Amino acid sequence: PLPQTQQTFPTITQAKILRVTEAHQTLLKSISEVGYVNPTPIQQLAIPTILSGKDVVSSSITGSGKTAAFLLPILQRYFHAAAVGYIRALIVTPTRELAIQIHEEFEKLNKYTKLEACLVIGGSSIQRQ
Repeated sequence: PLPQTQQTFPTITQAKILRVTEAHQTLLKSISEVGYVNPTPIQQLAIPTILSGKDVVSSSITGSGKTAAFLLPILQRYFHAAAVGYIRALIVTPTRELAIQIHEEFEKLNKYTKLEACLVIGGSSIQRQ
């Protein structure tokens, strides 16, 4: 788990978000197009931890950047992976609405990579998925 904190974080430059994510140039292009400039507190804490291979359990308010906090390290980690046909990451959500939201965010951030995502929702036709 990440340390709980009530402190405020200083505004940081775009160069710092690039260092936080250690992202490949094409991923940086997607990050920029989505409109991310400064990492949020949850992203500042979670991204380096996830990239180091550690698990993260956290909570944060709606709109705080949690989705990007775990998607960016996934995209970064598997950006160069050439093999296809096997699962590299599995994201399980409690609701279909959240699953759709995460999938949509993945597609935005994944715009310039060759990674693929599959949205699988219970109660929907397996042929469509």
